[in-house]
Amino acid sequence: MKRVFIITVVLLAMFQLALGQSKSKDESRNSKAEQELLHLENQLFEATKKHDVAFFQRILADDYIFTSSGATVADKPDTIKWFSTHVEPETTLEMNDLKVRVYGDTGVATGTSKASWVSDRVRTTDQDRFIDVFAKRKGKWSLAAGQTTRISREQQPIKK
Repeated sequence: MKRVFIITVVLLAMFQLALGQSKSKDESRNSKAEQELLHLENQLFEATKKHDVAFFQRILADDYIFTSSGATVADKPDTIKWFSTHVEPETTLEMNDLKVRVYGDTGVATGTSKASWVSDRVRTTDQDRFIDVFAKRKGKWSLAAGQTTRISREQQPIKK
């Protein structure tokens, strides 16, 4: 009886060890993927500031879909066209609270952004919450979907 108890304890200890090692490998893999996506999200933000059309052509999935805080829906060609033609003077952008989670070949990034620009002598400042969904296909991450939700909007006329 003592022998069975000892064998059971040893087997349980080995099982716990094996479980811990496989967990560490998964965590390590997720940690690497999370770092990749944090870097990619920061690149995406910089590309947004610069209207870097070539970056968007590379990173957006062919079936990309975006829903804006104003409920406008855009696909990849719409998004590329917008970044090619839509430049507001005196634009500033900030990103905060960036968090990334990885679920296998799917990654989700969330955070807040603040954008300020001048148009028709009015300075507009929007604060939004965003979510971006990435898919890993053929070993590369691409942006599959995104959505923003408005937190606040301020508008101030600019005096002459």
